[in-house]
Amino acid sequence: MDIKISYDKWVNGVKVMGSGADKEWEDVLVEQELTALDKQEGGNHYKDMAIQPVEFITANNLGFLEGNVVKYICRHHAKNGAEDIKKAIHYCEMLLQTKYK
Repeated sequence: MDIKISYDKWVNGVKVMGSGADKEWEDVLVEQELTALDKQEGGNHYKDMAIQPVEFITANNLGFLEGNVVKYICRHHAKNGAEDIKKAIHYCEMLLQTKYK
């Protein structure tokens, strides 16, 4: 009877499975280049989104204050809850004060 032992392994932030008999998959994944959007410090609350806030902010040429509103609204359910909503409101207040007096 043939017994196969399988395992999961993380290589460059990608979960891969193997049997131990094939090492070629590891070489291919190690050579794979990651972009800055492929990794995140301190959690996955941005990486797990269909469109990361930084992509939306950059594509729409939003300023610092507007960008922070988008960021905090997008992540509130996955990170800091009500605290992130309060931060978004704070940035809206700063935007009103500085842009519209």
